[in-house]
Amino acid sequence: MFFLQKLTSWKNSVQTTLRKLLIKIISIDELSKTQNLQKLSPISEQVTATPEIKEMRLLDNSKHLINQNYSVPNIYSVTLTKVIYWSSKYNLFFTNSRQLIADSLIYENQLKNIKKINIKSLYLNKPEKLLGTYSIFRTYKSYKNYYHSLIDNIPRLYLLHQDEYRKIPEINLLVSSELTALEDFYLKKLLPENAKIFLVKPNNFYLLEKLIFPKLLTSSNAGYLPSEYLEFFINRIKPNREINKINRIFISRKNSPYRHILNEDEILDRLAIHGFKKYFLEEMSITEQIELFYDADYVIGVHGAGLVNLIFSSQINVLEIFPTSYVIPHYYYLSKSLNHMYKYLCCNSKGGKNVPSFVVDADELLKRLNL
Repeated sequence: MFFLQKLTSWKNSVQTTLRKLLIKIISIDELSKTQNLQKLSPISEQVTATPEIKEMRLLDNSKHLINQNYSVPNIYSVTLTKVIYWSSKYNLFFTNSRQLIADSLIYENQLKNIKKINIKSLYLNKPEKLLGTYSIFRTYKSYKNYYHSLIDNIPRLYLLHQDEYRKIPEINLLVSSELTALEDFYLKKLLPENAKIFLVKPNNFYLLEKLIFPKLLTSSNAGYLPSEYLEFFINRIKPNREINKINRIFISRKNSPYRHILNEDEILDRLAIHGFKKYFLEEMSITEQIELFYDADYVIGVHGAGLVNLIFSSQINVLEIFPTSYVIPHYYYLSKSLNHMYKYLCCNSKGGKNVPSFVVDADELLKRLNL
């Protein structure tokens, strides 16, 4: 048994080393320079003051954001030829020489998952050819996540609406599994007329004749969205009526296994005096959530996917509650892009962001409201 364990460990070590040696990584920026590709971008340079971030305690993976200002990243799309697509949950792309395109991923630390790539299939098996023009909106393992779908993935569709791409008869949008209900709802409203969903076999390698590669509109751990995209998105999604700012929303996580407030009833009793009502977003349809947040005046919620709905609100007050002693800044930056007034409360619970339950100091919370 000991010998078999040693053999397995040695085999895994050799395979990991081979993968690192065989798979080189290249960015879209590098590809664009080496191949002199035409970059298309409808996004202007945008800089927003973010002085509050210096007062926040952040984890190491967010400390690159600590700056007096936030600048929208270099956002563009390029057309690549002879690109290999791996239709797995990772949605990875490779050059014809088998270089991994780093921009396939949201976060740099996801590159460690290159150990899961089937080297034999990548190098020895002939990929199936697909003629025509293709594009992508999904990223690594994230298409079932409400935040990443709405903030990272779906915004990439905006780059397909440029005049140059309208000349293409048909753009095939690659997916390796059926659309989720959320994706189906938004793609019907946001896809250009010449784009259609193209379902491929999962875990297969394809050689694409042409690929329009749209970069992410966001930065790592920051949900800031450019003004051009927000105008495009809101105009296609918002209810066809005037805003009526009457909703003071408390997002309940009472039914969630993680990050629910133990003294929620006490908190709600105190908040009800100020007109707040409790909502279970998981029990509401997408349209119902849009309508609710469209009329929001103030939103309070524990860090979680439900706060993505802030995108439907117009210049409101936001109070985000963290069970931790540190801030996860995704919604701070989303609020900045939407001109919301953002505040936060850290509760210093032990156990990290997935602590099952925690207590909120009701007096401290009321102080932060400033009502």
